[in-house]
Amino acid sequence: MEKQPKKHIYYLLFLLFFCFTLTISPKIYAQGDLPELEEEKGNHKSKDELSYKVLYDEPDSLYRFFLTFHALSAEFGGMNNVFGYGFQANYFHKKHWAFQASLRLPYAKSFDAQRKTASETSIASNQPRSFYFGEMIGTYHISDQSLYGHTRLVPHGRHIPHHEWATSVATHIRIPALVRTILGARFGGYMWQTTFNVKDVAQRQNVSLNTGESLALELNRPVFTNFNSAGIIIGGSYTQIRNIFIKPEGFDPVGNVHKITFYTDILISPFMSVEDVTYAGRTYRTDAIDLKNIGSRAGILGLFNRHWGWSYNAEFGWRPAPTGKNFYLMAKIGFTIAENLKHRRKSFKMD
Repeated sequence: MEKQPKKHIYYLLFLLFFCFTLTISPKIYAQGDLPELEEEKGNHKSKDELSYKVLYDEPDSLYRFFLTFHALSAEFGGMNNVFGYGFQANYFHKKHWAFQASLRLPYAKSFDAQRKTASETSIASNQPRSFYFGEMIGTYHISDQSLYGHTRLVPHGRHIPHHEWATSVATHIRIPALVRTILGARFGGYMWQTTFNVKDVAQRQNVSLNTGESLALELNRPVFTNFNSAGIIIGGSYTQIRNIFIKPEGFDPVGNVHKITFYTDILISPFMSVEDVTYAGRTYRTDAIDLKNIGSRAGILGLFNRHWGWSYNAEFGWRPAPTGKNFYLMAKIGFTIAENLKHRRKSFKMD
């Protein structure tokens, strides 16, 4: 059996991570003693004495709807290892709410490790089911403000030879810029399905799978079955948004249009089921399998305020699942298209 005191350490680490993010980030990126920007579209000089013109600096003027196709999605964990694709939609409603919905699926059976292995080796008659993970989350903005901070940009120009650019210009310039910071409260739900190795779980937990007549299944060969879970998500997030473009003297326009979110969540699943195992005409109950219905996770999500762009997401945590199989790592990267939906925004288009 897994040692129970460990779960308290996990929850404490998540809490410390979230508090650290909230405490340190504003101090680094939103300093109040920075020099104020001059009139918009005026001329300025960086600390590297490079003159530039601010084209815009408006972290409040963003695209409202982002649709992402995740060309690569990977998850590694105690329950399954999966490579696949996914979809995600993000909608930002003025300055009060943000909504997100996402779905992840495997490319094919061969990229769904437990399903593939079950199809080839399991003695059970259970039909292996395909992995999927879907969630919907709403974020209420408890605090939303813009303060002066800094941003680092790399000037570049196609008309300047590479050797001259490398010898005459610093690798980056550091300039004042508005930084929008949002402290959010998250609430939503999720659904999850996967095939898993029930023999391994039963042996780890030292339990048996029995029929109604108390006949135990001999666990000397591979046995797989299916797991389903649905639950709620409660958490918090911290977001930083920069939306600035400048025109350095002698260089092409360059900017920072990054929206980055750090989040931590508690996952609570009142609905979990392990499918009973069917073998040789008999049904073996899985009631003895111990399930942990509370989990937690932490992650990072990045979007860019461009009509055509890309996004990334990475997280780790402990999902509600059979005890001992809760830990997982997940990462995905994709292509994004953003639209106005009749809201005002500013974005710089490169020729």
